[in-house]
This record gives sequence, structure tokens and C-alpha cells, in this order.
Amino acid sequence: VENNCRLVGCGAMVAAIVAATGRTPDFHVGKPNTYMLALLCREHGLTPEEICVVGDMPESDIQMAVNFGCQSILFDPGNIFPEFTGRKAEKFKQIISLIKKGG
Repeated sequence: VENNCRLVGCGAMVAAIVAATGRTPDFHVGKPNTYMLALLCREHGLTPEEICVVGDMPESDIQMAVNFGCQSILFDPGNIFPEFTGRKAEKFKQIISLIKKGG
């Protein structure tokens, strides 16, 4: 996959199932829904302040973190999202540095 190519999430597959069955999902678990972060907190005794989501898509990964009230870092090695104004890393070492700095 080239750096500037983004793969689709499972939304296309869900749409195909909806079209085939005529029934929409009762509940959406995927990002930016915060269900998996809430489950992580519950199962490991964490608070949102103790979590940092590192993701490569602002509209799913980073939005999930914003919705849950935890920290986030956009991993954007190809600078595909130059307009993004939040915490951002273009190299793996930067992620570690940002996590160590905190907030």
C-alpha cells in the first residue's frame, strides 16, 4: 500500500450486509464509537486520562479519543493530513517522545 493510499474500514462490508438483509445494525461498535475504550477501562481499571490512542485517521481513531476524553496522537508518516492541528507524529520515535511528555 502506498503512503497516500487509505484502505476503507468495514463500513463497506456492513453496507453490503444491510443491502442484502434490509436490516440496519442495532449498535455500532467501530470507531469513533467509544465502546472499546470503555471496555478497556472497565477490564483493566483504567481512566480515560490514562489512555493515549495512537491512530492514522483523524475521523475515526482520533475522533474516538476526543469523544472518550483521552489523549491521542495522529501517526501521519506521509504528512497526508497537513491541516491536522492536534498532536502528530511522522516517525515512531516521535510517538514515544510525545507519550513521555504527556498532555
